[in-house]
Amino acid sequence: MASGRHETFLCDIGVDHFIDYTTTPLEQAAYKVDLVLDVVGAKDGDRLLDVLKQGGRLVPIFLGQYSAERAASASVTISLCLMHPDAAQLSKMSRLIDSGRVRVALEMVVPLWEARQAHEHGESQHLRGKIVLRVMK
Repeated sequence: MASGRHETFLCDIGVDHFIDYTTTPLEQAAYKVDLVLDVVGAKDGDRLLDVLKQGGRLVPIFLGQYSAERAASASVTISLCLMHPDAAQLSKMSRLIDSGRVRVALEMVVPLWEARQAHEHGESQHLRGKIVLRVMK
């Protein structure tokens, strides 16, 4: 789910079914799903609970506002996504990227001395990918 201007980009990186949130409310586009990844962390996070099936799971990448009572009544599990990479995880991720099963989208690659501008860009834009700081030439 994203705005329509991102449809081609998202389909190119493997999205099976695109939903334009500017024209279709989430509640009309999805229901009884097993898993929702919240990559926005909005104040209206409870609407995500409405599309999950009984016993579904909500995984916030950016923490939003969710009603614990509402989640409990729907038997929905809310679990934070915390990364603690180690050599084995990084090796597995590298294999997934090398095999093409995981594709990484880059917003921009900039020299380290432009880190401030890159950070400001990241905070002020709807990014399509990761910002990479190049440390060496």
